[in-house]
Amino acid sequence: MSDFSERLKSCIGKRENTSFARKCGVSEGTIRSLVQGQSAPRLDTLLAISNVAGVTVEWLATGRGPKTYESLTEVNESSSVKPNKRMTITTVIEWELGDE
Repeated sequence: MSDFSERLKSCIGKRENTSFARKCGVSEGTIRSLVQGQSAPRLDTLLAISNVAGVTVEWLATGRGPKTYESLTEVNESSSVKPNKRMTITTVIEWELGDE
C-alpha cells in the first residue's frame, strides 16, 4: 500500500465513512475526497485520522516507518519516550531525531 487513499481505506476498515469522519472531527466529504484521492490531507486532519486509527503519522502520510505506535516501542525498547496513540507529530519527530 503505497498510496495515501489505500492506507486511509485500511484505517477505516469496515466502518462507514460517516462514522469514521465523525470520530476524526472532520466532514464526511473530507474523508470521501481523501479516499477517492481527490485531495491531500491537511496536517490537522492527518493527525486526527492517525489518532483515531491508532497508526503513526509517518506511516499514514508516507507508507514508511512502523504502522503503529506499539511497533515504535518494539523498534526501540530502550527509548525514554514511550509512544502512545495520542502523541503529536512534534513528539514523534523529536523521538526519531533523538538527542542531537
